[in-house]
Amino acid sequence: MESTDGVGRGVLALPRPAAPSDAAAAGRRGTWEPLDELAVRVGSKLDPAITAQEVVDLVVPGFADQASILLRESVLSGAGAAEPRDGPIRLIRLALGVWDDRVADRLRAALPVGALTVVSDESPYARCMRSHEMIVEQALAEDPSGTVPSAHESTDLTAVLGSRSAVFAPLLVGGRVLGVAVLSRGPARGGFSPAEVATIERLATRAAIWMDNARLHDQLRRTAISLQKAMLPTSLVAPAGLEVAHRYLPGSDVAVVGGDWFDVIGLAGGRVALVVGDVMGHGTQAATVMGQLRTAVRTLAAVDLPPAEVLAHLDDLMPNIDGTLFATCLYAVYDPATQQCSISRAGHVPPLVVRPDGTAEVLHQVGPGLPLGLGGDVGTFDTLDIDVPDGSLFVLCTDGLLENKARDIDSGLRLLRENLSAEPGRPLQEICDQVVKELDLTKDRDDIALLISRLHALPRDRSAAWWIPGEPRQVARCRRLVRETLTGWQLGELRDTVELLVSELVTNAIQHAGGDIRLRLQRDEDGLLCEVCDNTRTPPELQELSATAERGRGILLVKELSRRWGYRRTASGKVVWFTLRLPEAAGPA
Repeated sequence: MESTDGVGRGVLALPRPAAPSDAAAAGRRGTWEPLDELAVRVGSKLDPAITAQEVVDLVVPGFADQASILLRESVLSGAGAAEPRDGPIRLIRLALGVWDDRVADRLRAALPVGALTVVSDESPYARCMRSHEMIVEQALAEDPSGTVPSAHESTDLTAVLGSRSAVFAPLLVGGRVLGVAVLSRGPARGGFSPAEVATIERLATRAAIWMDNARLHDQLRRTAISLQKAMLPTSLVAPAGLEVAHRYLPGSDVAVVGGDWFDVIGLAGGRVALVVGDVMGHGTQAATVMGQLRTAVRTLAAVDLPPAEVLAHLDDLMPNIDGTLFATCLYAVYDPATQQCSISRAGHVPPLVVRPDGTAEVLHQVGPGLPLGLGGDVGTFDTLDIDVPDGSLFVLCTDGLLENKARDIDSGLRLLRENLSAEPGRPLQEICDQVVKELDLTKDRDDIALLISRLHALPRDRSAAWWIPGEPRQVARCRRLVRETLTGWQLGELRDTVELLVSELVTNAIQHAGGDIRLRLQRDEDGLLCEVCDNTRTPPELQELSATAERGRGILLVKELSRRWGYRRTASGKVVWFTLRLPEAAGPA
């Protein structure tokens, strides 16, 4: 307001738009200080755009006819807030406030929120940011070219704005310039007094702090989301004999990342590993540990270790990853050729199996084991081998789906079993949606990871297996079985190679293991697989041979003639396997 001597006092005769009692009090005082309102009306959400709009709404219309807040593009992108270089500056308009409805639409079209604006080096925008000082233009020229940037060249800004007064206030935090706030008035309201300019400067200082907090929070949130997406599988490729569907939900909007994860890993022989885990805690620390554990699981799966050994190695790794946290994990391997699933868990909630008739079972018989990081060993983790009927559901989840302060895990498992028993033949995505809808504890829950698989058996015409006595004369029988099977599969071109390699592997098993031997052939779209299983865990070795050596060439032949080869340990011995590419003229699998 003005005093009787005409000197500006630097106060605003602007009523609060809050409660009537506040407006009446402001009328009795005759003043209103926007800084008092800043803490009440600004910063309701940690979002830069919302914060900017709240600041603009605070000063329009009482303090200015129009107001804008623009942040540097490099600041919003996370590149940093270093001093702007010489030349044009790239700005993003985060908020715009217009008092006069007659020109509001035209002005918003000319200065769209969210659009990139490039200001010249001579403009008040650039001069304000480079000097870190307020710039007051009491009478801008009618031609705003270079002063008021426009994203729409066809819009006549001169007609929209006309001559006006404007204040350009740098948004400074710790000596770094984030952007600029612009407040302007039309000719009818007159220019800004020195006291009002000082008020705007203090307002810009406070607003810059709110903006920077919102900006940093937004960057951390986007970083956390990117981290979570990078560490969780965005799409799972289901191997033959498997259908999968999954869901992941963070524990809250604040902690958008956590330590829950799941994975589906293809293994040799058409088998598949199904994994779910949960690192204690939330946030970036838990997500980082989760990512390292998931990578370790994939590495150990590539070595083809049994489930209990995988968990034992993870337990050994946990102190080196983060000695302050622990994690739970469940690791299962399904073989569609035998329809057998091997399961081990480390302190994790048990899995469920839902048979095609709707019978749902919680597999409590899988030994719980200790969580990872508490010093377990192979003996700590039990393994359960179960036969799974064709078309059954195998369900893995984390405890966030099951429990909270008002519901324990047993109640959650009972509710989950009831939901899964209803029409288990439905599409898996539909089942996932219903389970999350029925069990989600939105207001008080942990992170949720859910992985549902439908397990199928390998078609009988694509696999053949035999138990062979461990006798030398059985090598000829193995060659005959291979020859007859490949002929029936129309793979005659591979007979000689497969007979040779099977002879070598079976001979090695007879000489070094003894006992019965299992021979298996499997055909799919990827190629031909051959496995020889014996009862010793001693791995095969590639030997350096002399030119005159008469023994030890079997594994070398397998390596040279197959596409891939390897071995894996079993509970009673090992399996040595190799694969071959199918001939181009081969019939359909």
